[in-house]
Amino acid sequence: MTGKANRNLFMSPRISSAWVDPQIQPRVRRLKGAPEVGHTMTHVQSSIFDDLSTTVTASGKVVLSRKNEPSPYQQAILDHLRVPGPNLIVRATAGSGKTSLLEMIAKQLIDTEVVRPGGARALFLAFNKHTAKTLEERLPAQVSVQTLNSLGYEILKENVPTAEFDPKKYEKLVAEAVENRGYARKEARLMRQALAASVEISMQHLILLGCPQDMWQEIMDEFDVDVRIAPDDLYALTQEVITRGMDVVLAGQVSFLDQTYAAFFYEWTLQTPYDFILIDEAQDLSRAQAGIVLGASGLHTRIVAVGDAAQALYFFGGANPQSLTELRESLEAVELPLSVTYRCPKKHVALASAFTDAIEAAPGAPDGVLGEVDGTTFVNRVQPSDLVLCRVNAPLVKWAYRLIRSGRRAHVRGKDVSGALVKLARNIAVWDGQALHPEKLKEPITLEAGAFFAAQKSLFEHELKALEARQRKQERVEELEVDALRDRYNSLHLIYREKQPETLDDLIKVIRELFREDKSAVTLSSIHRAKGLEADTVYILEPDLLPHPAAKSPTAQTAERAVQFVAFTRARSKLFFVDAEHCPIPEHLRD
Repeated sequence: MTGKANRNLFMSPRISSAWVDPQIQPRVRRLKGAPEVGHTMTHVQSSIFDDLSTTVTASGKVVLSRKNEPSPYQQAILDHLRVPGPNLIVRATAGSGKTSLLEMIAKQLIDTEVVRPGGARALFLAFNKHTAKTLEERLPAQVSVQTLNSLGYEILKENVPTAEFDPKKYEKLVAEAVENRGYARKEARLMRQALAASVEISMQHLILLGCPQDMWQEIMDEFDVDVRIAPDDLYALTQEVITRGMDVVLAGQVSFLDQTYAAFFYEWTLQTPYDFILIDEAQDLSRAQAGIVLGASGLHTRIVAVGDAAQALYFFGGANPQSLTELRESLEAVELPLSVTYRCPKKHVALASAFTDAIEAAPGAPDGVLGEVDGTTFVNRVQPSDLVLCRVNAPLVKWAYRLIRSGRRAHVRGKDVSGALVKLARNIAVWDGQALHPEKLKEPITLEAGAFFAAQKSLFEHELKALEARQRKQERVEELEVDALRDRYNSLHLIYREKQPETLDDLIKVIRELFREDKSAVTLSSIHRAKGLEADTVYILEPDLLPHPAAKSPTAQTAERAVQFVAFTRARSKLFFVDAEHCPIPEHLRD
């Protein structure tokens, strides 16, 4: 890049580097504008194999495939990248050919010898490990594929070669800091929970040490962190824990949060920066992850970030809801559209247009089908090739078992959900109405339905009471948190009631069996886990939960709009709402 981008622009707009102690403030460099790598892309000479493409992937496979003809929007982006120029933000809607575009860009860089051994280097940043692994099977070997966390760890290891990974590092630092204050037992537990959340949000969003307390508290409130129980103490403890965490990084002790924050704090960069960086799902970047992009770039790096604000689902997981806007401003990037969807029929586009103005149907797209079906029709019609979605998990469990009872194979997506339910099952099995006794897990545990349901009800009421107490101290009410807790308990209740397992081991086995991937079975998924998926026919269960009625705050309502958009853009042909009390299909679009 010619020039540099201000790292502060990746932080909260309310935070300025003027608020940071000069002794601890990292040096700030700016990134912006046009690369001058010294190479200009040129057209490749045609051959008799123009309709075929051969790719040697990072895994060593040779892949022969038919070349895709770029769409007009894709071609405009490729033409933009043929010559040196500014950084680029691509606003890519659902089904617009985003992944194929990134493949085209990668191949164009190689075919024109911009990226070559001993020359310029290109990096593709994937959102998660699964995506990275898939892309390694598709992208040319000359393009490195990494997740943002693995890139952050690479930067960290270059600067601290002796670093060893400790996933519980900040859990220990938080516990130590709270213990040193001498709080009473109950207060200490609440402080540990609040402090852990404050440290995580502060590090994910690059909230600088020395930020004024009122600004810090506004940001914590924005992310629903329990700081009002003791704001002065939590503010001071957050600064203390992060400072201590950065100190022990230099001694070689690192965790997940350090993979992104440490590089920013110490302004570490790759010794050899990349010349081109392609970023997928840029709308879901946290500010710390955006900072990692800077750490892998140099003064002449060109960055292409692809994303869609209408699909920003991970706000409560630390993603920055203004990621694309802040990237565009800090990188001084040009913005180009990729707004034609080649997945969604016209009627589905019309339905999704209520949530964004950046989606349009492809020329010649079919009308598609939008309709309602009752539960019996759904059970009789649904096929393994279809996709079944719901806003929450408990209905997925209920309908999966209904399908199984009718002789159909079915599974629910979500290893993390499976893990959470296994943990909850164990907690219920060792709950005595007052406290957990994990030592009992060393021996086999027999389950009896009446006792299990009683313990489940007691533990739920205990957790609900604790959650409501935290919300009262924060002077807020977040019904989505309560509903998420209830959804987890309902899911486990349905599994137990369906299978009536005799032991805890049996219960854990049936949980894992329900969530085990099975390509021959009907797939049921929460909408959050369906991002990136598509099918000819999609069914939406419990459509009256769209938007979720517990979403009251502006932030939650914005997130719900993204959930609805994702749900309505998964189908290539038919989209059905199952047992809808209030169907969202406008009259003029109904079949």
